[in-house]
Amino acid sequence: MLPRAIRTPEEEKLYQHFVPLLEKMGYALVELHLRYRRGGAALEIVIHGAHLSVDDCARVLRLLKPKAQLLLDLADLHMEVMSPGIDRVLKNRDELALFVGKGLKLLDTRSQRWEGGILEAVTEDHVVLRKGAERRSIPIDSIGKAKLDFTQEETTPYGH
Repeated sequence: MLPRAIRTPEEEKLYQHFVPLLEKMGYALVELHLRYRRGGAALEIVIHGAHLSVDDCARVLRLLKPKAQLLLDLADLHMEVMSPGIDRVLKNRDELALFVGKGLKLLDTRSQRWEGGILEAVTEDHVVLRKGAERRSIPIDSIGKAKLDFTQEETTPYGH
């Protein structure tokens, strides 16, 4: 079963500040993870957007890092901004809706089988996968694991 996203209070504060900024830039915040280390912290952010490039990630880093340093009151903050990747394991329910229209493979715990297709819709308690003309509705509570799988798509991320 995919859990709901759980964030620490500091992560939630960053999330609330970053989401509107990223949305204005055309990106979605997929994941935010803060780890404290001796004398500072490390912040990893995963964003999603159409045709996301390394330059886009660098631009987001330059925008968000000073804000994170102020919000966390930390001068020593190591920060990384990255894309989800083409075979990302989806870690929680909140991520599913970000990838509607993308290829997805999921483990259905009812049948213990991997199901694949295009993620067509996400509701509060079901996902709809389309493979060709066939559509399958799968309860979110029956998803043991889910990951992006571009091989399920008609065209790959590289246009082939």
